[in-house]
Amino acid sequence: MNQPLKVALVSPYDFASPGGVTAHIQNLSVNLEQRGVFTRVFAPVSATSHNSIPNLIPMGTPVPVPIGGSVARISLSVWLADRLRKSIETENFDIVHVHEPFAGALTLGVLSKRLRNNPVVVATFHSFEGSSLYQMVPNRLLQKYFRRLDGRIAVSSSAKSYVSKYLPADYDIIPNGIETEEILMATPYQNLLDDKVNILFVGRLEK
Repeated sequence: MNQPLKVALVSPYDFASPGGVTAHIQNLSVNLEQRGVFTRVFAPVSATSHNSIPNLIPMGTPVPVPIGGSVARISLSVWLADRLRKSIETENFDIVHVHEPFAGALTLGVLSKRLRNNPVVVATFHSFEGSSLYQMVPNRLLQKYFRRLDGRIAVSSSAKSYVSKYLPADYDIIPNGIETEEILMATPYQNLLDDKVNILFVGRLEK
């Protein structure tokens, strides 16, 4: 009997706090599971009610850090790196998908040492402006960890242009997914059923 593909999804952000990256990872996990893929999400969590989040493995407690005019709730604990790598190696994941690898200690810790089970390591870069993270981490260290990636994804051309300023490489542009079932179940506004094109501008998810 064939074993299912195993994918670890690693986030630097508080998984109990709403945000675009968090929603993307959660939906990605659900959709991969529907396709027969075994997934686990590793992320810091501030709330105690995280048991309702499917496939989540809590990794420490996040702290608010002002970055680029916003506040990122990330883990700064360097002690979690060994625990995270051990979990990945013990479960023998085939793919490790790291989101914003240089946005916090948790995701950075995945790349700090080579994983003994030798999985494929892929990173997705979401940020496209305002962050000073790449100036805060020495470029030599960034390059060392960056070379451990087998694949690099940017969610948009803007995100690709931004990260390429600091880490030039080949990036595949794959936009964030959309939960179409939730949208299709929504009740239309009657005043917009006018046979015209109506455009909705949406700001930050947590706002």
